[in-house]
Amino acid sequence: MTTPSPGSALNPIYELVKNQPWYKKAAPFLTGVVGSAISVLWVATTFGIDVPDSAEKWVLAGILFLTSLGIYQVPRGITEGQLKQVEEAYVGKHRKPE
Repeated sequence: MTTPSPGSALNPIYELVKNQPWYKKAAPFLTGVVGSAISVLWVATTFGIDVPDSAEKWVLAGILFLTSLGIYQVPRGITEGQLKQVEEAYVGKHRKPE
């Protein structure tokens, strides 16, 4: 993780990023993995039971839609890359010349 310069206005944010759990940063990825696993389980289940083709496709489409919606809605953590962008774009341009 990058370290802020001493006296940086972003020190509290750096502490938040440092102390946030790993799954906060990976939340969208984990949501996609869970949705994909459910999709695979649904397709595997339809091979073993007699389900009409249209129902199979509609349920799979619903699972994929809900996975996409879940990825969009999941609360995301702050990444180190975002912190670098904020520091370079905002803090670097708005400092008073010394």
